[in-house]
Amino acid sequence: MDGPLRTCVVCRLTAQARDLIRITWPPAAACPVVGLSKVHVVGGRGAWVHPELSCVSGLGTERLSRALRRTVTVSQVEDVVAVLSQDRCALISDK
Repeated sequence: MDGPLRTCVVCRLTAQARDLIRITWPPAAACPVVGLSKVHVVGGRGAWVHPELSCVSGLGTERLSRALRRTVTVSQVEDVVAVLSQDRCALISDK
């Protein structure tokens, strides 16, 4: 394996960073930011999730709050899931 390994915050399995979606919360932002690690590099604490429906739907306030080390509200989690679901064909598989 080449490249950094990261752990999915939902299923806790490790994978290469390029195969995961990174959710960050930059210091100056009002809410979390979703991006693909290969094309969207944003500073700040990050949470990694598999691009699979089972992992995306398992995101919750407790998991994201722990990973990002700040309080994440239910509506913010719903916003993150909505952003991921908008591009479902491109990002999320039905696994």
